[in-house]
Amino acid sequence: MNDSEDTHAFAGNPTPLTPTQTQEAITAVLSGSATFQEVAEVMVQEGLAALSAQSGVFALMTEETASILVFHTIGLPQEMAHIWSSFLEDLPFSLAGIGMKGKPIWYHHFSEGPSSSAPSAVSHPSEHIFAMLPFALNYGLRGVLGFGFERPRELQEPEFSLLGCLMQAGRQALERHAGQETKRIHTPRNKPAETDPLLGELFLAGEYVLAGIYRQVDSHREILLEEEGYLPASLDGKVACYHRIAGLGGA
Repeated sequence: MNDSEDTHAFAGNPTPLTPTQTQEAITAVLSGSATFQEVAEVMVQEGLAALSAQSGVFALMTEETASILVFHTIGLPQEMAHIWSSFLEDLPFSLAGIGMKGKPIWYHHFSEGPSSSAPSAVSHPSEHIFAMLPFALNYGLRGVLGFGFERPRELQEPEFSLLGCLMQAGRQALERHAGQETKRIHTPRNKPAETDPLLGELFLAGEYVLAGIYRQVDSHREILLEEEGYLPASLDGKVACYHRIAGLGGA
């Protein structure tokens, strides 16, 4: 297949695109993303389209506290969040950035170790097999983009090239947002914050905030941040929203 041949349509675009056009479109969308959540949604959606996978997941966590900041999935139950969290916690640092090349680690059973190639088609063919693309970022963040298949398969070009583009563009967008978040809390806002008449200023999971105690809206869950940091995800399929109920020290 070459760049002159039509491939899958970029999600949301009804006209089939060449591989080069698809990569350019993905890069453009990710460069215009405004939040971690938007990056996660684009990476999962476009990866699913590129690979014709049955499921997709994106998880982003902090290395220091092992808290998941963003968890977005299509085709998988939210209850599987602990699997992806454990995968990221147990992943050797030497492999943390391996997915940036667009070459996945294949997992058949999460209780077993990773293998460099897809497992045999005769073993547990009904189980989903996951192509895992782990990545490491600055600002103490690491994550994984994963896609599930009903049976083993071999990825080919242009799939590897598109995955590599997706990972590179996604990483740039994530690091841009991380840098903006760390600066934002010490910079006067240039637009009004989202507020609730009763609760005051509201914050979303994945936002970098000042030290304090934060309570999740419509929940009794409270998060104590002893120093400035990220608010964690709720892992219930919704983007968690918090309000600050107390500050710490001079915060």
